[in-house]
Amino acid sequence: MCNNNISNKSRVHNWEPTTRAEIIHLIGLLSYMGMVRMNSLRDYWSQKWLLKSDVARNVMSRNRFEILLKMLHFSDNEQCPEGDRLYKIQPLIDMLTKNYQTVYTPGKTFCIDETMVPFQGRLVFKQYNPQKTHKYGIKVFKLCCNNGYTWNISIYAGKEKTTDNPLAVSTQIVLKLAKDLLGSGRLCITDNWYTSLQLAHILLDHKTHCLGTLRANRKGNPPEVIKKKLKKGEVFSQENERGICLVKWRDKRDVLVLSTCHTDQMVEIQRRGKSIQKPTAIVHYNSGKSSIDLSDQMASYSSALRKSIRWYKKLAIEVLLGTSMVNAHIIYKDIEQSNIPINDFRLLVTEDLLKFEDKRDVAQTRQPRHLLDV
Repeated sequence: MCNNNISNKSRVHNWEPTTRAEIIHLIGLLSYMGMVRMNSLRDYWSQKWLLKSDVARNVMSRNRFEILLKMLHFSDNEQCPEGDRLYKIQPLIDMLTKNYQTVYTPGKTFCIDETMVPFQGRLVFKQYNPQKTHKYGIKVFKLCCNNGYTWNISIYAGKEKTTDNPLAVSTQIVLKLAKDLLGSGRLCITDNWYTSLQLAHILLDHKTHCLGTLRANRKGNPPEVIKKKLKKGEVFSQENERGICLVKWRDKRDVLVLSTCHTDQMVEIQRRGKSIQKPTAIVHYNSGKSSIDLSDQMASYSSALRKSIRWYKKLAIEVLLGTSMVNAHIIYKDIEQSNIPINDFRLLVTEDLLKFEDKRDVAQTRQPRHLLDV
């Protein structure tokens, strides 16, 4: 901000150095604003009778909140690596991902898929996906465990494909996210954008099973299975010498599933009060794939995301108060053997954030500093 042409009347000139406790209060206020929705940020400090609330006012002034939010950064702009589109957010992502992996060990099954953080501003790697609830936004690849715990994340910046790597982009993403989980006999569940024979062979080489829906036009698919005509409820499969089984099942339409640990064995399930036969591979796929949806669903409750903030701040708020909050909720329930709902847990965390006091900050006195004096 020192290098910008700032008006002499700007409140930026009255900037005071912040403290650890104040930043925690800022995060707490953002979480509170997700639970108590108002039309604008300024309404939380409004003196109008219908809007009057002392929560935000007792934590910090409106001007202080706005300038902290304006100055919030997660990396040093002067040390930006050339060509790195994610330098503004990557240090925070790396720190949080390290913590996710330190406190929790995934079980036998994990799932890889993508989610969208809504954003409609101008951004070179903004994505459009008509199948998502938020059609425009920043694509985030996630590795989730069965209970919805997010173990690893990667931000899509539009530069995944490299000329020196012969692997498909989707295969590279799976290997990148699951790098530290390979070689232990786990099962990786993916949807039809990731699943391929190439991925199955690579995962088998790393002692990891693969299960996922498959697109009919994937390279290497056996034509006998792809062209097979089936009636509703019928199943047809083919298995190669490595145990990779391609199952085709007819429901309302043809469903293709690739698995390295299943056959065409059928199992009876209940659907709308009726018993139907369904391949075991598809039943296990539906069960494992739901972990991503569960994580996104819990993160959407009382979301702190708001309009009119920069993309990296919006992404940071989503990761801090969405993904991290859900992960903390899962860990808390496992340790305390509690069934506390996510909204009640979010309320407890927010109260602690707003009441936080750091004894190291008490002795520090903040002296006003004029930017023109720097």
